Amino acid sequence: MKNTVSALMFRLKKSAMFWVLFILAVALPAINALFNNMSYKDFAGDLPISYLFIDMSSLGNNCALMTSVCLAVFLCAEFRAGTVRNALLSNKSRTQLFFSYAVVGLIIALTYTTLWLASSFAFNFALMGKMLTIDTQFWYLIALAYCAALVTLAIVLFFLFATRNLALTIIIPLLITQIGISIITTVLQVLAQDNSWNNSVVAWIPVLNYTLVTPNALVMLVSIFGGGFEITVPADATLAVCLYSVLFTIIAGFVSWSIFRKADLK
Repeated sequence: MKNTVSALMFRLKKSAMFWVLFILAVALPAINALFNNMSYKDFAGDLPISYLFIDMSSLGNNCALMTSVCLAVFLCAEFRAGTVRNALLSNKSRTQLFFSYAVVGLIIALTYTTLWLASSFAFNFALMGKMLTIDTQFWYLIALAYCAALVTLAIVLFFLFATRNLALTIIIPLLITQIGISIITTVLQVLAQDNSWNNSVVAWIPVLNYTLVTPNALVMLVSIFGGGFEITVPADATLAVCLYSVLFTIIAGFVSWSIFRKADLK
């Protein structure tokens, strides 16, 4: 497995797309920081840095979007080029190959997410450091950003091994993260309202609890006090989303592995 991962990482380093997205993961947060600086240049109060990271709580955030595309294109190329079939002919097991691709996929997801967060943090502090404060809510949003990366990885891997088709592995995960989740949560919100569920109950209902930590929900929780801002990210919902994200990733990974073990690769 170590040799397979090394070979995949070697090919990844040769991928122009990986490096283009790598640069974008640094550049886009920097550009966003410039806009933040222009928007708050006359602001006299304290600004919690969590306020600038609200968008990262979304499953369909820009960083997760880039991760999804890179994973789909790079890993699907392994099937299209016949690399997977050749590896099997050289006596590599399907389980070994699956976990090799999963590890490299995890490396890609963590790399882009970490780069995006680090770039956003560095440039926002460089431009607006005097007014920014690091609050507890910031760490909740960091956790949610990594959860989005995990779930994105799990969804892409599922459709990769289920279809082995580039177009489907790109389009379907994007539809799920950009549109599908919104539709499901809207339906569940109606159900919650009909049953008068309060937030403490909603926080532990899978998928529905995500409605408590979406960017729109968090913006509604921002209050202004003494010339500054305060944002409240629900701790219980954050914990639940993190736990369910890990559980979803494990289950989706097991299903993907089961599909790959029986797939006809001719």
